[in-house]
Amino acid sequence: MTTPSLLSLFPTPQDLLALAPEDLGGAIIVVLPPLIQNGLFNIHSLVGSLYQTDRPSYPPGTRRAIFPVFAEVTFLADHVGTYRQ
Repeated sequence: MTTPSLLSLFPTPQDLLALAPEDLGGAIIVVLPPLIQNGLFNIHSLVGSLYQTDRPSYPPGTRRAIFPVFAEVTFLADHVGTYRQ
């Protein structure tokens, strides 16, 4: 089974922006494995996956609204311990 992408889970920016941070955090955990490199991930990999030039993606003008949502989710996860092992 293929790991879903954020774009397949949330086809429009409005779909993603409508989520509570904890719900987006759960989706990130699902899509994260292929984005991990050398045991680490970076927020730009997550956001960048929504803004590809060679396939369907979010409109470029939505990046400014989307990026802070990911920053909030990763901040909360780090402080609550969601991603810690």
